[in-house]
Amino acid sequence: MIKLLYRQSLKEANKIPNYNIKSYFVRRIKEEYRNNREDIKEAEETLLLLKRHSLVSKLYWNSNYESILPHKI
Repeated sequence: MIKLLYRQSLKEANKIPNYNIKSYFVRRIKEEYRNNREDIKEAEETLLLLKRHSLVSKLYWNSNYESILPHKI
């Protein structure tokens, strides 16, 4: 069960379009599972957090964000 949650969490983290946020969550997931291998409740909460975050990130992510920044003079 815990391995399944681990794989699902990594899969959800990789859906986040922003590289910095994605790498933060991947690091956090690996560290969390290394330290707390038996805490299923915490793993499920982390997975739900990642699902929410990846959904919100997809809604507001603009891959062409440079076009909305002010132009250099």
